[in-house]
Amino acid sequence: MIINGIKTKLFKDIIIPKAKNLISYIGNKLERQPAKDVVEINLIENTPGIKSATFRKFLTQPEFTPKTNIAESGAKITTIIDKKTQKPVEAFVARAESKNPNCEKYVLMVKDRKGDIKLNNEKFRAVGITTFYVDKKANMITPKFDLDIINGELYQKIHSNMKSLDNKDFAGIGLRLHQLRVERMLQNNLGNVCIVAEGNSFPFHYSMGYRLQPRFEPIERIKGLLNTLSDFNNKPPKENAKFVIAEFKNNKEMLNVSASIENCLNDYYKRGGEAIEFSPNMYLEPISLNQWVDLIKKQPILY
Repeated sequence: MIINGIKTKLFKDIIIPKAKNLISYIGNKLERQPAKDVVEINLIENTPGIKSATFRKFLTQPEFTPKTNIAESGAKITTIIDKKTQKPVEAFVARAESKNPNCEKYVLMVKDRKGDIKLNNEKFRAVGITTFYVDKKANMITPKFDLDIINGELYQKIHSNMKSLDNKDFAGIGLRLHQLRVERMLQNNLGNVCIVAEGNSFPFHYSMGYRLQPRFEPIERIKGLLNTLSDFNNKPPKENAKFVIAEFKNNKEMLNVSASIENCLNDYYKRGGEAIEFSPNMYLEPISLNQWVDLIKKQPILY
């Protein structure tokens, strides 16, 4: 990567096995079974929107809004949170050069006299990095997927990256990296943002307003759904009934498969579960997107 002539090695391609299904769900095939033969569930409401306390702090507390948008170095100015003081700290965003015009790379930095990034005689160190594609054909900000053969096996290669480098000292790094993607979506008049939830990142992306692609099944297929949840957390199906969400769609009781899986995965990873072979695509839902727009209007980074 090159930022104003300075070469670094911040960005790396992420390689994951092709066996990870990035579009549909992994688990047992949902079989039609009478709900009464499996478990009784309650109808509960699926709560939409962003679930991040840091997001609410940025949105509601004026001290986190930068007074200016562009630094003398030419970098864009935003804020993150000093974890010791819980006060705002100036952070700076610079776009890195890319050979592919559709691939965009950004670095989130703080001033540091020992930093290895130099812009107009000021030194910075990176605290976050992100790279993504502006896919106008798909009408989204999205990763790019390629196939590659490694040691004789077929892998799927994801050209996308979002990484916080200093969560020990600062909060809000990942949030600002997400904000860059949403701003580029708005600037390009696109319809959504797609990310891949790898490893244990699922709860974080969920808290930022991203959800699985909506999927509903007849209530009679609850046994298959419970088996799918058990594939994720290795708990007995009946213990996973608490994660199931059922809703009325067109006057018919339906399983909200996506929301049920989200509940299960959030619980699994928040309890320290190890990364599983499930790296799904996630998208912003309308309510979440409106919340992002509200924040961006108050605290734009690239605008």
